[in-house]
Amino acid sequence: MNNNKINQNIIWIVYVGIFSVFCLLAGLNGIQVHTKHLNWALSLIVSVVIAILIVRNRSAFIKLFNYRYSIAAVIIIGIILRTAYYVIVSPAQVSDFAQADKFWHYLQETGGYSNYTIKLSEMDDFQKYYSLYPAWGYYMLLMHGIYRLFGPSAVPMVLLNMLCDLGIMIVLFHIIMKCSSRSFATACVSVFSLWPQCVIWASVTSPDHIVIFFLLIMSWMYFEYIENRDNIKKACR
Repeated sequence: MNNNKINQNIIWIVYVGIFSVFCLLAGLNGIQVHTKHLNWALSLIVSVVIAILIVRNRSAFIKLFNYRYSIAAVIIIGIILRTAYYVIVSPAQVSDFAQADKFWHYLQETGGYSNYTIKLSEMDDFQKYYSLYPAWGYYMLLMHGIYRLFGPSAVPMVLLNMLCDLGIMIVLFHIIMKCSSRSFATACVSVFSLWPQCVIWASVTSPDHIVIFFLLIMSWMYFEYIENRDNIKKACR
């Protein structure tokens, strides 16, 4: 390996290390740090480093593990980490992430809305909130629909998040495969699958997971169109 390659590897290692520390400090800033939370964050960062090393040195692991199936292993490990984090840490939904739950209980207590209003002075706090953040309004409707089926619990929403993450990893892999190599696609999915904040975020009731999944679906469809553009134009003539 020449000096330029060695220097490049060192730069990447330093970058990942510094970025990991910043992510860790950002995640722990302003909250009471419990030992189990700190241990989780550190162990997840170690997972990312291990994943990067495996991808970069895959030839050394080829005899022990069939690289053709490595993407499946990365995805499975990511889902296991998300499930383990939610079960062991049991994070509570607060702030904006608890709005839909609060709104559900509010509607049960008041019996719902009898009159529709668009006057700001007559709106309650929930109407004002969802008027300002319409994306959360649609997500609230989805959550309340699931609440009617399974009861007011964050568990079904977290399961939906994990299904969306599973879809994100699969679609992301296929999109990158259209632009680059299999190893690079596996590396990108590994980062999303094992990165600490991505694992922790799956436990948060948020529309982000659904939105990202469908945006990637749209991107995949666009790439499919680009590849078959000439055939589509001929068929439309």
